[in-house]
Amino acid sequence: MTDFFEKTGNFGLNKIKRRNLLPWWMKLFCWVVTVNAFFLILLMLLSLVQGEAVILGMYQLRFEIVNFKSPVVVLGNLSMLFKVVVAYMFWFEKGRAISYGKIDVLISIIFYSILIVDCLINSGVIRIPLEGLLLIPYYFWLHKNEYPWINQEQEYIV
Repeated sequence: MTDFFEKTGNFGLNKIKRRNLLPWWMKLFCWVVTVNAFFLILLMLLSLVQGEAVILGMYQLRFEIVNFKSPVVVLGNLSMLFKVVVAYMFWFEKGRAISYGKIDVLISIIFYSILIVDCLINSGVIRIPLEGLLLIPYYFWLHKNEYPWINQEQEYIV
């Protein structure tokens, strides 16, 4: 007579999909960033031809035509390209995605700080981007799910 667990083979440690750990807003973030990446690459190529740069809004679908030599534009576009890498890592369940996500939060905070100071110097008005507030739940999610993401083997009862 065979044992129940020998028949099912579902006893002990089983791997869960890391993508199941992602909340709906993180999945949406991955897709929005991927679509933005397509436009970002096209607009960066277009800006090389025309001499003017286009900067994408970080979390909004907002385009602004600015001077190509502006360091804020370069930092914004590089920050967006890094977000593409992080979104790719989350979507394809890479092990170091949480670490890169924390670096992404740090880069975004630095970029938003530079954006606030630049806006204050150029226009004399303090403009705080509201999309920067999305970094708070993003960081807390990263911190909360770091252990299950890295150690994806979890024991559960059959």
